[in-house]
Amino acid sequence: MLDDKERETLFMLNSIPGMYYGRLKGMYDYAGSFEDAVKVSEAEYFSAGIFKKTKEPEMYEVRRGDGAFISQCRRKYEKMQKSGIRMIDFTEEDMPKRLRCIPDPPVVLFVYGNFPDDGIPSVSIIGSRQCSEYGKSVAMFFGRELAAEGVQVISGMAMGIDSSASAGALAGGNRSYAVLGSGVDVCYPPSSRNLYNEMRSGKGGIISEFCPDAAGIGYHFVLRNRLIAGLCDVLLVIEAKTKSGTATTVQYALNQGKDVFALPGRITDPLGKGCNKLIKDGAFILTGPDDVLQYLGITGKNAGKTLKEQRMGGLSATEKNILRCMGPEPMHIEDIAEMSKTDINETLGILSMLELHGNIKSVGSAYFVKIYI
Repeated sequence: MLDDKERETLFMLNSIPGMYYGRLKGMYDYAGSFEDAVKVSEAEYFSAGIFKKTKEPEMYEVRRGDGAFISQCRRKYEKMQKSGIRMIDFTEEDMPKRLRCIPDPPVVLFVYGNFPDDGIPSVSIIGSRQCSEYGKSVAMFFGRELAAEGVQVISGMAMGIDSSASAGALAGGNRSYAVLGSGVDVCYPPSSRNLYNEMRSGKGGIISEFCPDAAGIGYHFVLRNRLIAGLCDVLLVIEAKTKSGTATTVQYALNQGKDVFALPGRITDPLGKGCNKLIKDGAFILTGPDDVLQYLGITGKNAGKTLKEQRMGGLSATEKNILRCMGPEPMHIEDIAEMSKTDINETLGILSMLELHGNIKSVGSAYFVKIYI
């Protein structure tokens, strides 16, 4: 166990831009402690092969002797201790066992709430931020149904697939966990505020290896993807382009020996091409929650449950007719009226009622989609 002075020094080092987990652990092993590590020059670390040249200017040599920066880190460390944020370093038993086993384990983690339970099956659900309404429905469905069977759901809480999966898990009555590319006290993206508040206040946890107040910047998200992969037993990809952040998480999962499931997509859809390529390369085909539950050795109470449209009970013949013309992709009101052979003004009124009943959803600019559950 590190003492408080060691932890404070680790916090300061972790606050310096470019101080990745590999450097921090290398410095600790080389010097024998973080307090001694900060006394070693940048040049010596370069000579030892612990630091390597990057395109970014090195900050370590400047910051380790900057009294104002050190004082600022000390104040942030003290504030963190009073805020409910826990700092877990690599010497502590609370460091998740799943992360101890990955090729590039974290040296330090910060958490609001809790870590996923090491003894309970967990899945990470990821995919595109610019996903389809169908993708959102599928992600929410899988999150909800897997959570209802006791599976822990992990995501990056990004817009689109990730946040939909987390929302589904919480609706399914289980906890959900988000790994951020910012500090745990920075809700990123801001649109996920409600999810963030639920997870950090007892319905899961918010996790990051970046110090509190750290902004969500590009390379942070690449680094956090290995933790999303590391915390799960199996990775689910709902919608993804061929080249995306999703691809880096998949590669981390494969490097860690994890299996990947991918939802098949249409061959003409850019959001389906990434998943189809994964399946072609050997990923399991994702057709329903049972695929994942059987893989995890869980006998589901709702075996065979599939994603379906809302029931049409209580709807008029005209409402049912309009609803049958619609699908998971956005349709313009004029196309709906033409296909259903209904007057445009009547169509508008019926669409308003169907949205009120929860059968459809407006996605803006007079486009609507059918809702699936």
